[in-house]
Amino acid sequence: MSKLSSLVGVSIEERPFIDFESSLDNDQVVGGYIPVKSTLDVLAFLKHATAPQSPQGRAVICHGSYGSGKSRLCTVLARLFRNGFDCPALVPVWRRLEARGESLSLEGLKKGLMPGGRSWHPWLVVPVYAQGGGGTLSASLIRALVKAMRRQGLSDAALGNTIFHAAAARLVFRTEGPRIRVTTFATAKPGSSSPVD
Repeated sequence: MSKLSSLVGVSIEERPFIDFESSLDNDQVVGGYIPVKSTLDVLAFLKHATAPQSPQGRAVICHGSYGSGKSRLCTVLARLFRNGFDCPALVPVWRRLEARGESLSLEGLKKGLMPGGRSWHPWLVVPVYAQGGGGTLSASLIRALVKAMRRQGLSDAALGNTIFHAAAARLVFRTEGPRIRVTTFATAKPGSSSPVD
């Protein structure tokens, strides 16, 4: 009789949860994803939702019990949109789908995201997971967008005049001895005057 440990292996570095934002660049998290039936549903949805004239809404709400793979799936999808189908970290995921006989599903998504065989155009991935920091939803979204743009080396000037730029125009000056300290709502972490990472 075989022991379960001889059939199933778990990486020593595996954690019972995934922190989405910090896992975006972790190839082990992305490549370790095991596709399930709901993965196929999500891929089919994305094929239609990313079309230029999508007849359905484009938002997805992932729900499930703790540890069911929601964050890991989101990490896989984020890497797909950011780096494309040829991302080396995604190759094990694609192999698992092909082993399940889902090559057509994968090819359909590829054709939907790259119509006419055009080259991949990266998407800007904007994680809003831990962006709360108090305030409104719109402020959290703008904060997350600015952070994502900076992470990719893009100028946040592309955003135009946001509420953060308006706030920066009304700087709060505090004097501390001989220096003047400038704090802006746009680039300060809650409770500090240091810039957002």
